[in-house]
Order: sequence, then structure tokens, then C-alpha cells
Amino acid sequence: VAPETLGRFLPAWQHVATGLKGSGLRGLDGVVQVVDQLSGVSLPASAWESLILPARVTDYNPSMLDELTATGDVIWSGTGTLPGNDGWVSLHLADGAQVTLPEPSGAETDDLQREVLAALAGGGAYFFRQLSDAVGSTDDDALV
Repeated sequence: VAPETLGRFLPAWQHVATGLKGSGLRGLDGVVQVVDQLSGVSLPASAWESLILPARVTDYNPSMLDELTATGDVIWSGTGTLPGNDGWVSLHLADGAQVTLPEPSGAETDDLQREVLAALAGGGAYFFRQLSDAVGSTDDDALV
């Protein structure tokens, strides 16, 4: 297609607000729609809430993504490091995560790693010391 046509199509398809009209996406449903469209795309963690979601969801507020991750509707995956305090992160809808998450690396796990996985398999979250107690680890460096 002509570059002009592509230039008009992409922002509309990505729900990027251009001009005063806004993107048309609002609220939690809008955030879910954006995550669905961008599932598996690795972007800097700092960009998700400062650039990506606000440009696509008219009334975006960071508490929206917090709510969706807290309820388990959206999961995130770290996919690499960046300089400073940033990193590559991808978002996924929980219902389709098996399709958009990368395959496990296949690296063999050691005994401690298997204990951690078993402790986390039941769901919920642990503070570091709680996890240490749950797996019976006395070596904090190994557990990290």
C-alpha cells in the first residue's frame, strides 16, 4: 500500500490517539484490549505505563494495570535487562499466555529451584524470608 495509507491505518489499528478524537478505548476493558493486541511484545518496563498504555487508553491510570495483574487477568514476563533500573517486559492475557509466552529455556533445574517451583505452584506470593522458610534454604545467595 502507499505509505500515506499505511500511515493512516497503523495509528488507528493500534488505537493510538491522534488529535483531539482520542483512541476510543477506555477503562479496564481498553487496557485488556491493548494487552491482547500487544501480547508477547517485549518493551521497556518504563514505556508500558508512560507511553504505550496512555497513548491507547484515553483515561489510563496505572492502577488499572495493577488491578488486572492483581486479579490474575494479565501476567507479565521479564525478557531481559536494560541499563539502569529498567528491563524488557512483555504483558500477556492469562487466558492466552500459553500461546504468547516464550518456550521455557530447557535449562536443567537444581534441587533448590525445584523446591521454589513447588512452593510457588500452590499460588499466592511470598516475601523473601517466607520463601526461604518454605523451601528450607539457609543460603540466601543461592535462593536469590
